[in-house]
Amino acid sequence: MCELTLAQGHVQIIPYAYEYSNTGAIMPHGAPINITRWFDDGAIPEMQHIVFLSGTEELLLVDKAGLARIFSLVTEQFR
Repeated sequence: MCELTLAQGHVQIIPYAYEYSNTGAIMPHGAPINITRWFDDGAIPEMQHIVFLSGTEELLLVDKAGLARIFSLVTEQFR
């Protein structure tokens, strides 16, 4: 599970993990990832959808204009 947030003028991806064993809680998984640096002049598009790509540590982000981007949680880069 992931969340896109706007904090202090920066857009961040916050990954979460589901704890199966004991509590069944949803816990933050790593630090928030600032994706603002990947966009020119802070012109960050409005994201409409965010989904995990099955079997990977990658996210598919689709903006309001329909442009799709794949983001790696491992390398913290778009491809």
